[in-house]
This record gives sequence, C-alpha cells and structure tokens, in this order.
Amino acid sequence: MIFAIRHGETLWNKEGRVQGGGSDSPLTKLGIETAHELGKRLKEYNIDVIYSSDLGRAKQTTDIINSFLHKKIVYSELLRETNYGIAEGIKSSDLDNNIELNRISNQVDAGDNNAHFKGGESRNTVYNRFMVFLNLLPIDKNVLISTHGGILRTFTKISADIDKKIPNCGGIQFEIDQDRRPCHINLFNLLEKEIK
Repeated sequence: MIFAIRHGETLWNKEGRVQGGGSDSPLTKLGIETAHELGKRLKEYNIDVIYSSDLGRAKQTTDIINSFLHKKIVYSELLRETNYGIAEGIKSSDLDNNIELNRISNQVDAGDNNAHFKGGESRNTVYNRFMVFLNLLPIDKNVLISTHGGILRTFTKISADIDKKIPNCGGIQFEIDQDRRPCHINLFNLLEKEIK
C-alpha cells in the first residue's frame, strides 16, 4: 500500500499565496500539530520506507512524522510541488486581477493539462515526473510519500478522474499493480475520517 500525503499547513498556505516547486515557507503551529497527529495515526500501518520531496515544508512534515515511525527517508526532487512559475508568491485572490494569470488558471481549471504559467510546469509534465518516481518504488512494501497538494491533485485527476483539492496532512492511498499501474486510488483526510 502507498500512502501519499500533503505536507502540513505553511505560512503561505495560511496567507493564500501560490506556493509551488520554486518557493517555500515553514509550517505553521497548526501544520506542526497535524503532522504530529498524522505520524501517530500512520504508526498503525507498518510503513517500511518513507520518500519525501526535498522542499523544506515537506521535509519538516516528514521529520515530524518520522519521529513516530523511525524509518529510512529517501529525498527526491521528483516529488517537488508543481512549479507555478511567475505565479509563485502571488495571493490566489490576486490571480483574478491579472488577465494573463487568470486566463491560464481558468485553462487549468477547465482541464487543459498542457496549460502552465510562464516558467512553470503543466499538469502533464508533473504527472509524467510523478510516474517516473512511482516506477522506482517497490510494489511489495508499505510506502509513505511526503509531498505536495498540486502533484497529488494532478495524479488523481489524470489517473482516476478525481479532481479535488488535497487538504494539508490529507492525502491519497493507492496500490501499484503487477504492470506498475496505480490502482484503488482513494482520498483521505486525517481531520475528517479514518484512513481506510
């Protein structure tokens, strides 16, 4: 089984800023607390190995979780958040005030998987990057992936036609079949319901 989680809440999340692969901010007090709760919960699932994005907010979340799991951590650039290019750092509410950024945002929301902000990545690029990573995973172990909301939303949208925002410290669980295809994809939210 694979558990792929989004990092805890960050300062930029709280401020409503676009935070992608080219930017970072630390966890808030709530982000730290929910990462602790997630670590306690994940102890029940016999995680064998942890893979983490190398961005600070994911690493901070991973370190907190691993204080409960005590497993080997492998960091990977392949798990970085979508790079949002020129939109990074802008408040999401201000995207509407910029004609070009708003146009691209609307294209992505409408399902254009090739649309991207200048200097950034499209959903197809992010999906392909994540699939390269998944092809490296052992299929016979319980794996925890500590990553980002955009990459997980892209994966679930393209793989399972599930287009929902992943909450901080929420995530997805899935399996990889013998043909190395992801299957049995389910969302979970630590704060709302039990992990299946």
